[in-house]
Amino acid sequence: MLAIPMLLLECLNIHRVVNYCTLDWHAALDTSSRCDHYANFKSLLTVETYLIMDIQLKYRIAMSKFRLSNHRLNTELGRYNNVLKENRICNVCQ
Repeated sequence: MLAIPMLLLECLNIHRVVNYCTLDWHAALDTSSRCDHYANFKSLLTVETYLIMDIQLKYRIAMSKFRLSNHRLNTELGRYNNVLKENRICNVCQ
């Protein structure tokens, strides 16, 4: 008899932890300028489909790097060279 309420309690605790982590993740996105680009693409705390699709590894890596700002585009390089955000323009688009 105690197994069912205990299982329910465990499920509620897991749900509470997931909710807390999701709120914490959203707060981090809202307060970090580094996450501006990431937040444009990511709105739900779930596994992205491109990570589980049957595509070549090099494309998954490229997409992951782009989304995590681990690339050499001016949007990211300008941050380290003290370029104003509005002036971080792609070399091709200039």
